[in-house]
This record gives sequence, structure tokens and C-alpha cells, in this order.
Amino acid sequence: GMLAAWMRAKYPGLIRGALAASAPLLAFQGGRKVDFNKYWRIVTKDATSHAGADSKCAPSVRQGFATLRELMKSRLGRMQVSKIFQLCPRSTLRLVENVDRLMTNRMALFLTMAYDNLAMGNFPYE
Repeated sequence: GMLAAWMRAKYPGLIRGALAASAPLLAFQGGRKVDFNKYWRIVTKDATSHAGADSKCAPSVRQGFATLRELMKSRLGRMQVSKIFQLCPRSTLRLVENVDRLMTNRMALFLTMAYDNLAMGNFPYE
């Protein structure tokens, strides 16, 4: 969406319209100071009792990420993570040198996006 909106702004004679439902276009205008972590604070708030979630939800998610990081430190832990997430037997998760990069960039992002999508959908899970 954001790329489409930028394209429309840059080439208004060529592009008749563009949809950018939640693209933070104004955040990139010169001189504006934007707190990009605000979005993630709102996602976290969705998992609190203030937003209708169980009071144990946000702390449980935080603990889950901490547990995952701890498991990634040992070969046995990484094997557990591989089994839990049903990763391919030849997964790079088994290679120690890939663990830090994999954990921070792939596993954490995958899980973060799951919570992100739940927060955006605001589904009435009961």
C-alpha cells in the first residue's frame, strides 16, 4: 500500500489512484518526529485486561519469547523448538552459528507477526 501511495504522489499524471489503508505516509514527511514503537505498544495493549484480554495474556506472551530465547541456547532446546514448530529436519536451526540470527530475525518475527495480525483483526476470541 505504501509503495502504491508513494507512486501516486510521485507520478500523479500516470497513476489515477492508490490504496494505502494503514501506510504511515505522514511519518516520512520532513521534520516530523514519529515514535515507531507506539504501534507495538498498542499491539501489546490488545493483550491486556484493559482491552478485554485475560490479565495473564501479555505476561504469558513475554514469557513465551523469553522461553524461546532460552531454548535456542542449547542443542537440545533447539531440537525442542524444531519439534514444536515442525521445522524441516535439515533446518538451519541445528547450526549453532545460525541460531542468533535465526532467532532474532526469523522466529521472533514470525511469532511477532502472528500477534500483530490478531491485534489488527481484533477478533472476539472467546
